[in-house]
Amino acid sequence: MREASETVDLHEIVRVFLSEAREGAAERRADKRESFFQPITLVLEDDPRRRYSCFSRDISATGIGLLHCMALEAGEVVLTIPNKSQGNVRIRSKIVWCRPCGEGWFLSGARFVEVLASK
Repeated sequence: MREASETVDLHEIVRVFLSEAREGAAERRADKRESFFQPITLVLEDDPRRRYSCFSRDISATGIGLLHCMALEAGEVVLTIPNKSQGNVRIRSKIVWCRPCGEGWFLSGARFVEVLASK
């Protein structure tokens, strides 16, 4: 059991989290991003046999934020994004950045290049 001097104010710690979230959102972006949580399949352009599961975090008219459990090099990938009306949409994209965000997890940003024909 914690002593009174060891307790942390819940509201204060949440304010810290919110402040950090706002700082992360202050990146220089050309387009406004919207929250967009979807499972995504990522295929490396240079080795189509290497397929990974990841999740989208947000989306804009020009790109998408991803969460995944592997480091990604900058370069082209194909993202398959499920859509209720279109089915699985395949988009060639370019990984622009990738950074660790916890034990075994990574965040990355991808810029859309072109929509590909369905397979």
